[in-house]
Amino acid sequence: MAAILSNLGMIADHQGDYPEARRLYEESLAIKRALGDKHGVAGTLDNLGQVIDQQGAYEEARRLLEEGLALRQELGDRWGVAASLTNLGVNAKRQGDYVRAHRLYAESQALFGELGDTRGVAASLLNLGAVARSQGNLGEAQTSFEESLARFRAIGNPYGIALALHNLGQVSAEQGDYARARERQVESLELWQEAGDRSGLAGCLEGFAGLAALRGQAERAARLLGVSAGLRQSIGVPIPLDEQAQYESLVAGVRAALGEDTFAVSWEEGQAMMLEQAVAYALEGQAE
Repeated sequence: MAAILSNLGMIADHQGDYPEARRLYEESLAIKRALGDKHGVAGTLDNLGQVIDQQGAYEEARRLLEEGLALRQELGDRWGVAASLTNLGVNAKRQGDYVRAHRLYAESQALFGELGDTRGVAASLLNLGAVARSQGNLGEAQTSFEESLARFRAIGNPYGIALALHNLGQVSAEQGDYARARERQVESLELWQEAGDRSGLAGCLEGFAGLAALRGQAERAARLLGVSAGLRQSIGVPIPLDEQAQYESLVAGVRAALGEDTFAVSWEEGQAMMLEQAVAYALEGQAE
């Protein structure tokens, strides 16, 4: 029963239904604790910690992830240790602790490399790139994202490909290469849509909004921001703490460009869109 609950939790997790994923993981964890299944407890703590981290409860997530790491170290589970280090790095990065995040990601990359885990190395490169971008090192970020993308493509991992493309799209936009940014964001959005991952879609739609703002399409940007805000609210996933300042700057810039009344109307129009309609709208806008 615990395994079934965990598998159902993973499905909900991949679809961006974090409240349901959390409920399923918590039920699974209780059963595994009662059975004394340390391996199972460690894995479920990791999954649960990631979900709670997505929901913005960073300290609670860190406690769960650290408990899982300690168990995996006790059990000599080197792959599990690498995975836990990665997730603790994500937790640190979301809180803006880039030094700690970089250290954790580098440790996980080294372990995954020793284990010959291509997916793990690719994920570590993606995460290291995210830290570099957050610190303003766009060249370093681009190199890491491109290496990550190549590895994810080699093993056919759609989630990794979508994430790497999304991040590369943001770097291209910040470098002023809007055509390249558009190309990468389109492919990323299509992958998130195919996977049915609403969290990925929300982040990608924000990327489209940023690109629209840079291209002077303020009303389109406001609509896309409205869509993503409604989507995040529906799945209980806030903007990560370390990305809030950039997000708020984007919203403020679009509001200033439009004026309060037009901004409010456009935002509400976005929130009224169905998700499929919003995706089509985003793709239509990038063809202009």
